[in-house]
Amino acid sequence: MVNAGNALANCGEISQAQTIIAELPRRSQTDTVLNKILLPLVQARIELQRGNPAQALQLLETAFTVMSSTIPAGARFGRYESQPLLGTGGMGEVYQAQDTKLDRKVSLGLIR
Repeated sequence: MVNAGNALANCGEISQAQTIIAELPRRSQTDTVLNKILLPLVQARIELQRGNPAQALQLLETAFTVMSSTIPAGARFGRYESQPLLGTGGMGEVYQAQDTKLDRKVSLGLIR
């Protein structure tokens, strides 16, 4: 649905995009990536379409701050819940995570 909201915002269908974006947090309250990164990026696009570049810049800065920081333990990425950081490298970070659907530990690689 994030892609649909972004596509609608790109086409200037601000009202429909805003309706979709308003619904997503209610459906996925615990998804950290959705709520702290993806939604602010789409909201920034909406603000640009509305002619509010200052508000769009603020939303982008918020999303990029989250993207550039270490993910806290307990953050949700869909069905995965992050646990301790295992290591970092030139391309990103690797976290231990819990697959909440299959109830098993996995590694979660986040590329920068």
